Parts: sequence; C-alpha cells; structure tokens
Amino acid sequence: MPTLSFYPTQVLSASAFSASELSKVLGNTSTEATHTDSIGTYAGLGGTFRIDMSALPASAIVSGLRAQVLALASATNIRAFYSFEIYNGDSILKTNQSSVPTSLSQWTASVTASELAARGINTAALRGSGLEWANNFLSLGTSYATLYWQKFWVDVDYTLPAGVPNPLFFNELF
Repeated sequence: MPTLSFYPTQVLSASAFSASELSKVLGNTSTEATHTDSIGTYAGLGGTFRIDMSALPASAIVSGLRAQVLALASATNIRAFYSFEIYNGDSILKTNQSSVPTSLSQWTASVTASELAARGINTAALRGSGLEWANNFLSLGTSYATLYWQKFWVDVDYTLPAGVPNPLFFNELF
C-alpha cells in the first residue's frame, strides 16, 4: 500500500506562536519554530494550516492517515503534545496528551477511513484546498520554557482500484 507524505503550505492561524514563527514549519524542513515564554497552565500553543494534497491520485482509495509532529522542549513536564484536528465545517479531533521531552521526539495521531467518511472527507476533499489542519500543544505549567517545533506532516495511506496505474510510481499497476 503506497503512502504519501504531505507538509503544510500555508499558515492560517497561530496560537501563542507568531505566524512568522509557524512559517518555519512549512514544507519538509528541519528549521524549528520556537515559542519561549511562561504561559498559563493548560494554555494552548499551535497552529492551523493548509496542506496541498493535490499529488494524491484522484482515484485513490484512502485507508487512513497519520498526523506526525516532531518537537522538543527546554524542560521536562512543561509542554505536551495534545491534539490534531481536520476541519471542513465539521471536524475530526484526535487528542493524546503526552509530555514533550527534552530530546527531539515524534507524536502521531491516526485517523481511519471510516472517520474520514463520517465527516464527508473523501479523496476529492483531501485533494482540494478547503480543509484546515491544526496541531496543538498544551502548557502543563506556568514555568518559563521554550518549545521547539520542527516538523508537522500528514502521511496518507491509499490503494488504487485494480488495473489503475499509479502515476506516482511510473504507472505501475498495484
């Protein structure tokens, strides 16, 4: 089953981070967006993005997707990975709070094909530009700390109908 990785292409909104800082997360980059401050306990930090998925074949049958985040914090137990959301007038929200460690770490949130279908998110919607993709961190305390957000991307697992060549794999039949 092929998997394609897609990266943010536009910042729509920012929470705690500045929009210019979040622009460092756009694309497949290793540049870090940073937020340094003391903010309230349970305050959110994050951003909402557009992700261009037009490279997904139009005939793709999506079996699921995974939001992936790479980040680290300047202190332990002060910031947490918290949520991922897909918004299209309705939303799919995935929460899984886990502390952001002091070494670069990956956080994943999975969305199934049935969850996408229940919200009317089909291949055409994924390929279009109407979806908003959000990732949020959570402050676990009021201590002064830095959050280093290196990367945000979405992996899409898909298959193609029998006999349909995949243009991304030199028209091989799957």
